[in-house]
Amino acid sequence: MYEIITGTKNDIENLKLYKTLLKILPVAVVILDGKKVLYANDQAFKILKAENKLEISKKNLLDVVHPDYKYLVKKRIKKMLVDGNSVEKKEEKFVRFDGEIIDVEVSAEPVELENKRVIQLVFQDITEKKKALESIKESEQKLSLHIQHTPLGVISWDINFNVILWNPAAKKIFGYSKEEAVGKNAFDLIVPKEERAYVERVWNRLIEQKKIVRGINENITKDDQRIYCQWHNTALLNEKNNVIGVTSIVHDITREKNSEIKLRKAKKEAEKATQLKDKFVSLVAHDLKNKIHPIMLLFDLIKNTENIKEIKDFVETGIFSCGEMVHLINDILKLTRIQLGKINPSFSYFNAHSFIEAIIKIFDEQANKKGIQIINKIDRDLEIYADISLFKSAVSNLISNAVKFCRKGDKIKIHTSKGNTKTIVVEDTGIGIDDVNISHLFKFETKYSTKGTAGEEGTGFGLPLVKEIMDAHNGSIEVKSKPGKGTVFYLNFNQKMPVI
Repeated sequence: MYEIITGTKNDIENLKLYKTLLKILPVAVVILDGKKVLYANDQAFKILKAENKLEISKKNLLDVVHPDYKYLVKKRIKKMLVDGNSVEKKEEKFVRFDGEIIDVEVSAEPVELENKRVIQLVFQDITEKKKALESIKESEQKLSLHIQHTPLGVISWDINFNVILWNPAAKKIFGYSKEEAVGKNAFDLIVPKEERAYVERVWNRLIEQKKIVRGINENITKDDQRIYCQWHNTALLNEKNNVIGVTSIVHDITREKNSEIKLRKAKKEAEKATQLKDKFVSLVAHDLKNKIHPIMLLFDLIKNTENIKEIKDFVETGIFSCGEMVHLINDILKLTRIQLGKINPSFSYFNAHSFIEAIIKIFDEQANKKGIQIINKIDRDLEIYADISLFKSAVSNLISNAVKFCRKGDKIKIHTSKGNTKTIVVEDTGIGIDDVNISHLFKFETKYSTKGTAGEEGTGFGLPLVKEIMDAHNGSIEVKSKPGKGTVFYLNFNQKMPVI
């Protein structure tokens, strides 16, 4: 366009073509002779809101330049006319003929017209554009501020799943700073090895389908902690609808997830406890029924019997059945109280030998009737630190069990484990227990009980009670047995003893 003026200034046809072009240009074009306007195209009239050519031709260019820019414009015009250098695009403010101030983008070029240097001024109204850009900038600043201060992690990824944006909340969640995270691949940063295949499938689906994908994933932090995160992933598209990246919003829900897991576990345990309770009640009711029924029959027989000797035998049988029933109830009560934490062991030192000697005397008559020998091999000076009452219950149950399953000529020996005086051992040469039944010995819900060598019946709660007693002592119970050879029970009192 400039060549038309500078190269062929005497060519009238070219000059006409130039003026035609100026009319259809979407920008304002003004020809200046110094400060005086020689020519202005239609777009210039429109932008400056001039009513006619006469109005604009009478104006000095500086009349439409905002006062803040007049000195600079005047200086540039003067310089262009002297050295002939053009002025690149600059932003200025003009004052329209109606007084409205507008933002314009201006460039200027010195040209030769009829052997005279004039200035061709090109400008366009960028007021709305600047407002839009300022609005976008303000929005971006607000968004940036929101991203920096939101409690949710905001992460942007490139098409290869590398971090390009990492806000402070993401640092708080995963432990990596922005400098450590940007440029790193997600698989090397926050995805556990066992989760990679699943995450890769989700990523590929997100890229292919260009949709929003939500989900809960297990992630890993900088210090190798496992956390649960809720993800909201959105594919970012360009004007051609191609995916150029992904923005993710992430929320650490580890606390909520762990609470949910604990709640499910507690519910499962409660359901299991309810089932065990129902089974337990059923077993107890059955046992009590079996104990009470013979007593009712005995009373019926007594009512219809006049023989004093027979009545005496019936009464003795009834007393025995009542004793068994009381024993059953006592075991149940102790077991329940320990499980509910209503029995707290009261620890003290006592002589183990003399205490066990007293327990053995309780079973002397029963053992003598069966021809069984009970031997106390505990060191006479051994002091043990335990709850006396619970210790008696535990040892009594084991000796009672041994007597029940021993034959004539068998022996029961109570001693300490070799090299460990805190372990009380009850060892017998009785009929033993097979491996299948050993696994059920300490479970009250299965109520393992078999008849003894003389037909003795048990409650089935004695050994579970012993286990609960040992648990209350922070100890344990172990058993070894061989069918036909005998059984050995170990009471491990691992309670730390106080220094005296």
